[in-house]
Amino acid sequence: MADGASAGWEIVPWGWNSALRKKLLQEGCPADSLPDDKFLGFIRHNSRREGAVELLGQLWNDGGDSWKSGIVSPEYRIVAQNIQEVEEFLGRMGRVVLKAPLSGSGKGIRFVAGELMETDRGWCRRTLERQGGVVVEQRLDVVQEFAMLFGYGPDAEVRFVGYSLFYAANGAYKWNLLASNGHIEGLLGKWVAPDVLEKVRCGVERFLQERLDEAV
Repeated sequence: MADGASAGWEIVPWGWNSALRKKLLQEGCPADSLPDDKFLGFIRHNSRREGAVELLGQLWNDGGDSWKSGIVSPEYRIVAQNIQEVEEFLGRMGRVVLKAPLSGSGKGIRFVAGELMETDRGWCRRTLERQGGVVVEQRLDVVQEFAMLFGYGPDAEVRFVGYSLFYAANGAYKWNLLASNGHIEGLLGKWVAPDVLEKVRCGVERFLQERLDEAV
């Protein structure tokens, strides 16, 4: 956090939420240097994993048949509204990953094979009650995990910032590789064609821009 005194503040946290805003206000940060409640609500809504479900469906529909082999079908994942839907999807897929709609950094994730244990049922009930759904994904064999990172400037235009290539075990983060975008694209080229990466990047930009335009 940089203090510009009367010239203003620049605050760059890992992420925003109401608790952080309240804490910063208590520490003396000017209210006009912080996001308001409306924008915090926008962040919370668009941080939910249902957004990724919607995005994948949009990429699949917009991408065309020429590159669908490069991304997974949206049918590999659902947003369950009750435990019965979780069990039905598990019965079809055999192995799944249960994810809370609001969670991160490896938290809010459970791996299930065969059938739900009572502990899994309890977790599902609590998550359904508190967050209104459970994201259920077919468990796939991971060859490499990475993310595309996006930001926006004063013009409120979404821009691709770079890649994050990372390693995890059973949903728990281990470490990142710090490298140029070109180097990471070269590594990913073992599994993903460059044109697929470009089309996905452009599709995500459009998706995020549409959502950001609703908030500004």
